[in-house]
Amino acid sequence: MAEVFLGIPYARAPVGGLRFKKPIAYNIDDYGDFNATQIPSPCVNYINGQSMPWSSPLAGAEDCLYLNIWSPNISGDTTNNKLYPVMVWIYGGGFQTGSVDLDLYDGQTLATIGDVVVVTFNYRTGIFGLFYADSDDAPGNLVLHDQRMAIQWVSDHIDRFGGDPELITVFGESAGSISAGVHLLSPNSSQLFKRAILQSGSPYHNIGGVSPHLALKQSRLIARDAGCLSDEQTIDFNCMRNMSSLEIMNVYKDIYSRGIALQLIFGDEISAQHPIQSVNQKQVSATDLLLGTNRNEGSAILFMGVPDMFDRNSPLNITKTQAIGFIRAMSEGWWLGVLSDQQLRQITDFYMSVVGEEDYSSVRQSLVDIIGDSMFICPSVYLADGVSTVGGAHVYYYQFTHIKHFDNYWGQWMGSPHFDEVQYVFGLPHRYPHRYSEPEIQLSTNLMKSWSSFARNG
Repeated sequence: MAEVFLGIPYARAPVGGLRFKKPIAYNIDDYGDFNATQIPSPCVNYINGQSMPWSSPLAGAEDCLYLNIWSPNISGDTTNNKLYPVMVWIYGGGFQTGSVDLDLYDGQTLATIGDVVVVTFNYRTGIFGLFYADSDDAPGNLVLHDQRMAIQWVSDHIDRFGGDPELITVFGESAGSISAGVHLLSPNSSQLFKRAILQSGSPYHNIGGVSPHLALKQSRLIARDAGCLSDEQTIDFNCMRNMSSLEIMNVYKDIYSRGIALQLIFGDEISAQHPIQSVNQKQVSATDLLLGTNRNEGSAILFMGVPDMFDRNSPLNITKTQAIGFIRAMSEGWWLGVLSDQQLRQITDFYMSVVGEEDYSSVRQSLVDIIGDSMFICPSVYLADGVSTVGGAHVYYYQFTHIKHFDNYWGQWMGSPHFDEVQYVFGLPHRYPHRYSEPEIQLSTNLMKSWSSFARNG
């Protein structure tokens, strides 16, 4: 069994005057006799009532920048001074939600079976992690700055927990995978770890970033709706910081419901330019990379997009014409990126040219493929191709195809959807064997050993 250390602060609480600001490292002298036995509260989450397996049901708190460690050996026999490979998890949630308080992210099983040190940490999301004013009051990209500070903490201190600071692998899923990709391509971050595992996400993804100009425009809109815009240009930060986190989140929820979601920006010290430019210019460190996607990535996103149209356990039956309208609607938001009429026709011709108007099964699969290819599969393949051209980098690609046949959160028609592999990577079948078949328990073992072997050997 691994030894467990929970709720270790890696940064000062970003409250009061530190709201919207870059994290400040926690002073190691302030730890004292620290009780590391409580899982930390999540950061303030965007909660819209739609239950998803990657979302915490808790509203969260702003004092949330803590990490957790599972180590195979601290107080046991350390006569050989063995240090273990380290795997640092970055959760997903579209940069709007997510938390390490989920039981799913318990690192005990992965640490034990993989013989590695596992670290998870919270980072700010939504308005608290992405609000931008082109100033020190709100520099934006706090999502990335929190993550980098957590990884820096691990690099500086993990040897005290049996981890090898020279063998750190960052791994993440969805927005966490996009983040890991940004750090991989950042000269400011990449020196902190040796390898990366990207599960269903790449910085080539459309939600991977916007221009500072657009981010500032969106943040001013939020400040205006909050009553904290002193004129058409100036954000009143005293006003913004005097609001409760609930009041701010309610303003952001209203903005978000109108299709405006704060995102990463490119142009700061972590992401000096768009990751695509970094790859094209071969400004990539020779970091070993394992990445991949799930066969039916788009089905879960389809459910999120139209939850009122179907139960996840019942197939979505819509016509080809309705499906094309749905694709157009998604392209007008931040899901697929803005599509011209010509691009829309090219996409529908490619995926649906031989699909009948009321061939519900084929229409549904075409929608799943369009969403999955555009948001996850193509961005991941493009990144793999780009990084593989860098001398010294070893790149491996996987596809997860397993379909869980009982006690499944998703309906059978959804196949192997987005996020479905995470339960196996963290060893849930070993902790809850009554919910899984023997082959699924073995699948989980194989994935944990593969991931940890990559962390150990590349």
